[in-house]
Amino acid sequence: MKQVNKSETMKIKKIKIADLIEYPNNVRIHTKRNLDTIKKSLSIYGQYKPIIVQESTSYIIAGNGTYQAAKALGWDEIDCNVLNIDNDKARALSIVDNRSGDLSQMDEKNLLDFLKEFDSDLLNLSGYDDSEFEKMLQFQEGTLFEKEKEQPKKPKKKREEAVSSDDQVSFVLMGYPFVMADPDEIKELKNLMDEFMGANIAVRSEATFAVYSALKETIANALNKQIGETESDK
Repeated sequence: MKQVNKSETMKIKKIKIADLIEYPNNVRIHTKRNLDTIKKSLSIYGQYKPIIVQESTSYIIAGNGTYQAAKALGWDEIDCNVLNIDNDKARALSIVDNRSGDLSQMDEKNLLDFLKEFDSDLLNLSGYDDSEFEKMLQFQEGTLFEKEKEQPKKPKKKREEAVSSDDQVSFVLMGYPFVMADPDEIKELKNLMDEFMGANIAVRSEATFAVYSALKETIANALNKQIGETESDK
């Protein structure tokens, strides 16, 4: 594949916010917390890296979150790297910009060493809050689950009793009927999910793929069974 010559295609300049267009069907979703963190950063540091824009369409290839945050702050213009590339390369670049970050890993020890030196304001500016920092610290010290172990177990609810909404896990398993499950089993699953979300990207990727594969096979088998039973009833 022919490489893009940066000197021929890249132009760094300020462009009015109103003249830019968010990338259609952008693969990266920006949550409220994510945008709030970017807004804090822009307010304190300013824009320390340009967003990337396709010259022919004014589409924002990379930096849609920065654009949204700057727009919310009332900025009139923003620094852009303007690239003269075709639509296919623009689409690929929009994906690799996000994917390259997913493929990296945090050095959790070094990260925690940095965060230990921050006060609450700097901690929040870094994208972490006090509760997350405390959990990371407890995890490193091996005390994260100690409080739960010390608490006496509550007696199990009878299966026929309704499970409160607080006991139900918001978990994408194709509408699994948690209201029919044992409350303690639900809480155990929730604890596992919390621990899972704190694991590194390699662990999450492997587990997610395994769950996806198993779920896909189970759903397919269930549907095939239902179709077979329906056919036999005819």
